[in-house]
Amino acid sequence: MARATPFGYSPACAPRALKSNASAVFLSIRFLPIIDRQETDCRSVCQSSKHAARLRRSNGCVNSSRGPTTLTAGWRRTMQVPPCNYSDPQGLNMSRQAERSVATIGSIISAARSLFERQGFDAVSIDDIAVEAGVAKGGIYHHFKSKQDIFESVLNDVQSKLADMIMKKIANNTGKRTPITISQNILAYLEMTTQSSLRNLVLVDGPTVLGWQRWREIDDRHFMAFIQSGILAIVPEEMPQDYVNSATQLIAGAVMEAALSCGVSNDPIATARMHSKVIEQMLIGISIRPPIEDARESAH
Repeated sequence: MARATPFGYSPACAPRALKSNASAVFLSIRFLPIIDRQETDCRSVCQSSKHAARLRRSNGCVNSSRGPTTLTAGWRRTMQVPPCNYSDPQGLNMSRQAERSVATIGSIISAARSLFERQGFDAVSIDDIAVEAGVAKGGIYHHFKSKQDIFESVLNDVQSKLADMIMKKIANNTGKRTPITISQNILAYLEMTTQSSLRNLVLVDGPTVLGWQRWREIDDRHFMAFIQSGILAIVPEEMPQDYVNSATQLIAGAVMEAALSCGVSNDPIATARMHSKVIEQMLIGISIRPPIEDARESAH
């Protein structure tokens, strides 16, 4: 005759009950540190879901998808396992990944700029940039196609910062913009680009590595608006837009040629000052020139 046991089973089933309940207790103890923490790592629970389900079926455990799971062993030890509400916040992970990418790109550009300024484009390799930036070589190729691609990003960053400095200088000028103030700002730009740290990068390697057209596109992107705003400030209001656009293109070309001339000059500061004086006279002429249509009519 079967008699009751501490597990509630007959002697014939006692070994199986002992094994089954011991497994349940093991599962409870295994999950206990997870539950005791304020932030439950539900992924660990999810990974053991199949094993847990078998144990619950063999031990009479109740599982409710609406609430916590109760694990009950023969020793009446009960533990509450919270339901798995783990979800991977994809947006947050993507945001963090984007931040890491931006930081990596910034490190590469900063390291490459330092090397290009000191050694020149031809003397620098991708391996040198990787070592300087503390980034794996494969990480560089993940963000940039080639060394030329890195150089273009460096030049774009340099020109952007130069443009910001010029715009701050203009903002600090509370007076009216005149051909003299505009030429002074152009001189400031020429002097900055002829600094020993930037001269080779901007004025020598820039057009050589990227080609004249691409180098000019980058320059126009950052400085064309500055030149056009100066032209608009000095020409009479009745001047047609075509005249303003033409004057902007001519002054931009003059500034670009002045910069290239300073880049190969033995005395770049003196050359920059001479060019800025000539550009000042050009601006004075633009500011008083009558509309093209009136000039043509007066010629007849």
